[in-house]
Order: sequence, then structure tokens, then C-alpha cells
Amino acid sequence: GTNKGVLIKFIYNPPLISIWVSSIFYFTIFKLLVSEMKGKAFIMAGTGSNCTRTAIEATQEAEGCGVDATLQVVPYYNKPSQAGLIAHFTAISKSVARTQIERFLTIFT
Repeated sequence: GTNKGVLIKFIYNPPLISIWVSSIFYFTIFKLLVSEMKGKAFIMAGTGSNCTRTAIEATQEAEGCGVDATLQVVPYYNKPSQAGLIAHFTAISKSVARTQIERFLTIFT
């Protein structure tokens, strides 16, 4: 029979990994994964950041690698207002054509 399931490949760069993995290597992983899995899996890259500019740059780079979507996070360290959250995600979304998936975390006080 045919496999009608959905396969998602997801790569995320948590803060501790960035100590050991340079951004060049990180995006090389995206390129390799896309070349091997494009059409076989939905490929989502974790490019979120507390810094809007950093998130935009990483998201644009991942889009250039051919990923299907990116995962964004609430800039929880900054504790932004509602307007700040909207501005953060709007700026990222306007910078690329790919789908953005926002991951909302509870902001701790």
C-alpha cells in the first residue's frame, strides 16, 4: 500500500547548541536535509530568536536553503507587550515568503 502519513523533519538550534555549532554549519545542515528529503518530508527549521533582527536573518537564510517553514518563538526574555509581540512576528513574516509557525510560551515574571 501507499504511505499517506506526514513526515516532518525539524531542526532547532537551542542556545547551548549555538556555542558548538556555527551558523554556517547550521545552515549547511538545512541544505543537506532539503537536498535529501525535499518532496519526501515537510522540513521546518527553528530560526526564532529574542532579537527580531537575528530571527529575520536566520529565517531568510533558512528560506534560502529551501525549508518549507520556520518555527518562531516569543521573545520571552524581553517580556514584550502585546504590541511588541505583534511587531516582532509581523516583521519576521514580512521578510520572507515561507510559512511561519509561532511557538507561544508563557512569559514568567
